[in-house]
Amino acid sequence: VELAFYDKNNSEIKRTWMRPTQKISVLDAPDNCHKVVIDPDQYMPDTDRTNNTTRRGLKTHIIFDKPLFYDIDLNILPCPPTSNAYDGNLNGLYIRYGGSPGFGGKSAEAWILYGDKTKRFNGSLWLKKEVDNLWSLSSGRFESLIESRSGHDGINFKFSGTKKKRDLKSYESKNIQIDLYYHNIKSIAAFNPALYDIGEFGTSKISVGKYWKPNLFNNYSINSRLHFGSGFAKLNLRSTIYKRFSKNIRTLIKLNTGTFLVSDNILKQYRFYLSGSIVPDFQNYVWDRTEKNNLSIIKGFYHGGGIRGININDPYVFSDDNIFTMRVDQTVPKIPGKFFFDFAAGKSLPEKYYMAGGVLLGPFIIPLYQSWEPDHKIPNNLGWIKERIRFVWFLSSVD
Repeated sequence: VELAFYDKNNSEIKRTWMRPTQKISVLDAPDNCHKVVIDPDQYMPDTDRTNNTTRRGLKTHIIFDKPLFYDIDLNILPCPPTSNAYDGNLNGLYIRYGGSPGFGGKSAEAWILYGDKTKRFNGSLWLKKEVDNLWSLSSGRFESLIESRSGHDGINFKFSGTKKKRDLKSYESKNIQIDLYYHNIKSIAAFNPALYDIGEFGTSKISVGKYWKPNLFNNYSINSRLHFGSGFAKLNLRSTIYKRFSKNIRTLIKLNTGTFLVSDNILKQYRFYLSGSIVPDFQNYVWDRTEKNNLSIIKGFYHGGGIRGININDPYVFSDDNIFTMRVDQTVPKIPGKFFFDFAAGKSLPEKYYMAGGVLLGPFIIPLYQSWEPDHKIPNNLGWIKERIRFVWFLSSVD
């Protein structure tokens, strides 16, 4: 390998080549050498170039620039303005390190924000480390997240691992994920009191799943998840079936059944909500968790889970016992978007069953039938649709 020696002014002193024969090699460095760099021109393939130098400086890039690797490369971007009921209007910076080839699977992201209502800084720090061929897994990822914003302080430690198997025609993967959470919901001002309990608490999640794609036209998945905390434990079993019959005819079916194994003290945010998830562990960004406008969570934005219809008279219908849901998406030729049909039933739900159908058009959920409507189960005017239309939140990965 080629070595380059530098002085305190980062000026190159000399270069040399060496062939290491031992794990530790002694270098004959010049007297005024301040640091040594392996492969200074970055010609050799390397998954982690950040450990090729004995000293690293700090290099900042506005927006983005080609990483130097031998310094700590920070990309700094302005955050788009956001707002919430607790912090008020938020402005600040987004800082990113790593996350691309050459960083050895390491990355860090930070949001530094200032709220004009609380008159203080807040934000989050997200650290990630990816490892290939970890234990018997193909890859693994360790993550830690610390955040303080929107009236919530939280810490999350996560491990996710995947074992993959691939041949010329098929692909399959087995997945495991473990999450540990600490939450401190400090003020109900930024939250809907019908959906969230305030206070400090911890929860954990363990999920295992399998995904397989036997050919280009079909794929399937199964998943089980145990979610528990002090006073509650709930189990979800999920399955997904995707069939592609032709270029423009595709069917996606998602099945989910959930039940509480322990229900001594179920916090509001961990109940099964009929009309979608409220993202109780803050693993995805939610624009508004209050009830003060028509674009808040559940009422205006759908974050996955549940069914895609909504009861406008009681949007927060929930089960604290068990629930079964089925969601079907269907595409057909010459018609934009997708048709959807959803079904739900649960022991503690007010109705025996719930059915909803309609159209998914881009980010819009447009119901055209809801079985629980007392007067008009299908639209009788444009106002009926306007009151029930919702948006799919594109930043959410909850399913």
